[in-house]
Amino acid sequence: MNLLYLALTGLLLFFALQLGARFLHALARKSALKPVVIKLFPLVELGAWLAYAFWAVWVLFGSMRYYDLVVGAMAGLLLFAIAWFVFRDFFSGMMLKSEYKLEKGQVIRTPLAGGQIVYLGKRFLELEGENGEKIRIPFSRLVNQWLSFPADAGKSFSYRLSVGLSGREDPVALKVIIGREMMGMPWIIGPPPQIKILKSPEDGPVLDIRYDLLKEEHALIVEEKIRRIVREHAGDA
Repeated sequence: MNLLYLALTGLLLFFALQLGARFLHALARKSALKPVVIKLFPLVELGAWLAYAFWAVWVLFGSMRYYDLVVGAMAGLLLFAIAWFVFRDFFSGMMLKSEYKLEKGQVIRTPLAGGQIVYLGKRFLELEGENGEKIRIPFSRLVNQWLSFPADAGKSFSYRLSVGLSGREDPVALKVIIGREMMGMPWIIGPPPQIKILKSPEDGPVLDIRYDLLKEEHALIVEEKIRRIVREHAGDA
């Protein structure tokens, strides 16, 4: 009976919070309170569900001998979860700043986004892309990800590679795959690689790939990886 009672109460709380959110958002559109409502209501929801959780524990285990131990364990888990959520970005940021010497004004590329660092906070950094778009990335999202730091244009080496296709490959799909793989190669710097599909009446489609390298000796490494991708794609076709 207690479980059914708790389930019904949980459903009522869920629908009450949903209705409250819609009402407050509708009210915020007509007033200057919109930013405040948007920021504070999720905290109200969190507080309501936490109160419900502790009340449910009291209903289920309040008469038990070890009730205080159960409540203490819940409080400990809650504090641990809050600490992990709050400090994970902070500690990740300290590690990344120390390891990569991040500073405002640097241009970096990541699997998530690329651009110039315009803000370097305690828990996140903000990048500005070439089109002026600004993207905030929490430091915890960058842990265990590659970070690329383009070198000076005067120190780079421009390279062009033409790869003939056998006809079994899908040139468009292969172009996307190679472009994605090259963006993760640490030897490539500067702007994203330019990949074009050229038509050769004699030998079939040809991929024309242009990119910049930090060192000339890296060209063979990149070329071998690209040709391996083409061979694997032809084998899967």
